[in-house]
Amino acid sequence: MGEIHAIYDEVENDIRFLTSSKVRGMVLLAVMNGIKNSGEISRETNLDISSVIHAARELKERRYIVDKNGYALTPKGKIMAHNLMNFLASLHTISVDNFWNEHYIDDIPLNLLSRIHMLRNSEIIKDTPTELMRGFMLYLNLLRKSRRVRGVSSIFHPRFPSVIEKLAKRKADMEFVITPSIFEKLRETKMKKRLAPLLEKEAISLFLVEREIKLAFTVTEKFLSFTLYFKNGLFDDNTTLISYDGEALQWANSLYNHYRECSKPLFPEDF
Repeated sequence: MGEIHAIYDEVENDIRFLTSSKVRGMVLLAVMNGIKNSGEISRETNLDISSVIHAARELKERRYIVDKNGYALTPKGKIMAHNLMNFLASLHTISVDNFWNEHYIDDIPLNLLSRIHMLRNSEIIKDTPTELMRGFMLYLNLLRKSRRVRGVSSIFHPRFPSVIEKLAKRKADMEFVITPSIFEKLRETKMKKRLAPLLEKEAISLFLVEREIKLAFTVTEKFLSFTLYFKNGLFDDNTTLISYDGEALQWANSLYNHYRECSKPLFPEDF
């Protein structure tokens, strides 16, 4: 922690400079995609032009921007603007609905928690007394139309096998990482009879992770459905994060690859 304290002392003034003024932050972000003059920034941000000019002067003094027939980011400013945007997007993501604060998140790798801003364009779907299983039914309806399916399965629902069989008939590309408890469930005689033909035909690929994981999600070419466990270890079957955004799908595919890389493939004879 000593090193962090020293770094914080060194950059404290810069943190205050960028975060204590909404106008400075908006001007910095406004020129991320190219050179703009004060009038263009004013119209884009709905800021008074005198406020834009004053903020730009301060940003120039700190060498975040330069004036080249309009304002442009310096290399330092470009780095800071992108990190500021990600920081703001992360705050927005974790502030919505208290979803992240209510759940256990330790099974999400730190490198992906640091990219949580990629989930900013997501929607939290909650069941209601008049719409039970609202998130799950939306998930099933979206899944039925999918062509490429990747997922981490730490839960089991009786409707999963029939959906998987229908996707296999449509020749969907399917891979799942499963936990030890799900593996044991699939080895039961009834499940094994339905699963074995799919594995033999390579209609589905399964991978076994060594330990239980307190999250469950599916990501396809079009959507992400993401669920977590409560901090007490119980699965939250009433709340689902849904996203159709490309960055969210990228984030989820990275999470899937993380668990796939530390799993072993399963074969028909394993069941």
